[in-house]
Amino acid sequence: MNNDNMSYFNEQQTQSVDVAGLSGFFRRMYRYMALALLVSGATAYVTATMFPQVMMALADNRFMFYGLMIFELVLVVLVNTKAMRNALAALPLLVLFAVVNGLTMSFIFAVYASASILGAFVGTAAIFVGMSAYGYFTKRNMAGLGTHLFGLLIGLIVASVVNIFLHNSVITLVLSWASVIIFTLLSAYDTNKMKRLYLEFGNQSTEMGLAVSGALTLYLDFINIFLSLLQIFGGSNRD
Repeated sequence: MNNDNMSYFNEQQTQSVDVAGLSGFFRRMYRYMALALLVSGATAYVTATMFPQVMMALADNRFMFYGLMIFELVLVVLVNTKAMRNALAALPLLVLFAVVNGLTMSFIFAVYASASILGAFVGTAAIFVGMSAYGYFTKRNMAGLGTHLFGLLIGLIVASVVNIFLHNSVITLVLSWASVIIFTLLSAYDTNKMKRLYLEFGNQSTEMGLAVSGALTLYLDFINIFLSLLQIFGGSNRD
């Protein structure tokens, strides 16, 4: 076998290993993401139905609510930090984050009808699966999209903070649609980014940590689409 044939054989073998490894990596990442969603959903439901006093305390006490929000931000940083240093510690932190986020989302079972929650979840799942599949299978490098999406996300956050004081329903609706669009695009971008990161850096020592970090990122994309759709189309329990 000449050098050209040997080179071609080695390249094909490497590509085959990459494809097999990539599929396993994404299965693991989606399992972690599904676990986080399940934990958040169960926590929110149990809190709203069995411990309504906790939900009401969060709704009435802004210090407690925003304290949990700050704690969530700290957990996001910790998960991403631990992911590359101690993957075994990162997974419990992801679950803890899902529990805390479930507590802050428990209000949806008091505010929105069950059919609206289910409809928003199904719609979110359809959007996420489609965009994540695009990010995975596309041959395009979506890295250039990241800067634009990050800028739009910062603008969305700033506008949302300002609207907390304005309480303008029209602005709220516009921001909800903007959130759906931004996080829909982020679902494709983040999936594509995790694919590139795995192919560039993934190995047995970092794969689990990378999967936990990716699961958190995609979980946040999913949750933000879900909450935005619920705010746009959700029917109140009082209807």
